[in-house]
Amino acid sequence: MLERDPYLKIRTAAKFDGSIWRQYESPSYLFVITSLGRQLLREHRTFGDFTRYNNDYINGRDNPTAFRSYLAEGRSGQVFTLGNDLVVKEAKPFGDSLFGALNRMDQLIDALQKNCPSWIDVPAHYGLAISKTDTSKQFMLMQKIDHGVTVGDIMSTRESYSTRTNLGSLSALALDKFGPITPELQEEVKERYESLKYLAKRAVLKEGLNPDVYLPDIDYPYNVVIEKLATPIAGSRIKYSIIDQ
Repeated sequence: MLERDPYLKIRTAAKFDGSIWRQYESPSYLFVITSLGRQLLREHRTFGDFTRYNNDYINGRDNPTAFRSYLAEGRSGQVFTLGNDLVVKEAKPFGDSLFGALNRMDQLIDALQKNCPSWIDVPAHYGLAISKTDTSKQFMLMQKIDHGVTVGDIMSTRESYSTRTNLGSLSALALDKFGPITPELQEEVKERYESLKYLAKRAVLKEGLNPDVYLPDIDYPYNVVIEKLATPIAGSRIKYSIIDQ
């Protein structure tokens, strides 16, 4: 466990916005903890959850009764739950480095918070673990957004392709969270999504960043998670969270 390793090397890094990340290096793993990740570990989390997750990973458990349960799949990795309110993205063997993704998402969050209405968001990214013996084994810890229903799930509930293995359970989740998937709901979700794409790209450009780098998959509707709000935010009754960029 990270906190008990006598050979642990600790470094700090100041980021572009003044926040402090920490890097922990053991003989087996490199850990990168963001400022939000440090707060999470300090206030809400013990290493016991990560131990349970790791045991499920080693033993190949990814079913709904396990601590590690398959949720979705993106371009750069598969996403599994870690308990009730966190998820872990596990890198694909030949996918992009999650270290680069962690840094990109950090700057994307900053750009959106400065320049977009608050119904547009990015899940909190807490940190990363990379195996030193097999660098293809990379794990990114993130905030879980509701049950992971996406724009694509609402727009095309009968579509043959899905980011999940069971389209039936996916449809059930969408119905449970949003009620009947009516044409009116689909049109509302689609219109807001089109606005989101424009606003997010404009926000990135305002910060001097390249949308092709920081929003490479924004046009893929399964990369925007949505949640119904009890109280509308900035005129929207649905919150949109951009993932997997």
